[in-house]
Amino acid sequence: MTSAVLVVVIFCASALGRVVLGSAALLDSPPYVFASWSWQIEFNYPSNDTSDGSTNTTSYTFIPSGTTLSLNDTVYAESENKTILMDVQTDVSGSQLTECSMVIYIQREKDYFAWTNMSLIFSFDDAGAAQPFPREKQYLNSSTSKKFMTRVSDVYECQSPIPVAFGANVSVVFRNMTFQAFDAVSDPGDNRARETCLRDFKTNIPITALTGASLLVIVVIGAGGFVLNLFLTRRKAKAN
Repeated sequence: MTSAVLVVVIFCASALGRVVLGSAALLDSPPYVFASWSWQIEFNYPSNDTSDGSTNTTSYTFIPSGTTLSLNDTVYAESENKTILMDVQTDVSGSQLTECSMVIYIQREKDYFAWTNMSLIFSFDDAGAAQPFPREKQYLNSSTSKKFMTRVSDVYECQSPIPVAFGANVSVVFRNMTFQAFDAVSDPGDNRARETCLRDFKTNIPITALTGASLLVIVVIGAGGFVLNLFLTRRKAKAN
């Protein structure tokens, strides 16, 4: 297994932590990744029951003041398929957390790549955090059925929020996402195709016919309806 460390530039904004990843050196040798996003982690834990039977919720939003990322190339590789691990370490200074890190699994399936899973590790400050938040170190995973898939020759772009649930109480919210993997370039031209929020963590659509493998793609319902209408139109045309 080989590894490469990304050059990371952090813009600390009041609303969201901003991360920009990539370097010329990284793009010259595997793994090929170039990305930028804004993000935050939202914690919502039940605190106490009220007199009317409802439950109050205590919320906390963590915005990293700094982020360090590293990539491990080929976790496993078969034919043209391989998986890259992106290790995300955050600076928790000034927050209610004592640690917070995440691992993102980026898998290639022939001409496509997808975020197939994410693992989150965090712990709250025993003295400084609100009572409902867990004191023990937490290990959470996103759903493996929640993934978006993009051609390796395209650029995935999504300005709107992409919330990713880690169980019932924790969500990671990405915004202003730009991501390339495997066939990444630092300055893609106007002729490079863009996936503009067609595929994110929304609705599971099988794309066996496209890839030859039983993989899931996440698309908005409108895009799913478009694909269905296109299929029905073509079938009707063949029948005539």
